[in-house]
Amino acid sequence: MVPAPFFSITISGGNEGNLPTYECPICEKLFKVDRPEDAPFRPFCSERCKLVDLGRWLDGTYRVSEPLKPEDLEELSEEGPQG
Repeated sequence: MVPAPFFSITISGGNEGNLPTYECPICEKLFKVDRPEDAPFRPFCSERCKLVDLGRWLDGTYRVSEPLKPEDLEELSEEGPQG
């Protein structure tokens, strides 16, 4: 089974002025951006990697490892709607 996606960010030194460095959870490519708005597919490096991840969720490669129990549903209904 492929592990669930993760998101990695590091702050690099050097001449880049401490720009955040992101690692794509699909292809592991490192990329830097000046602002979060400059990476529209973050945490992915591209639309392709974003769609690969979505496909893995849809085909069942990624899945929630434990089914919901009735107690979990009661807790959610007591908390009320989120938003």
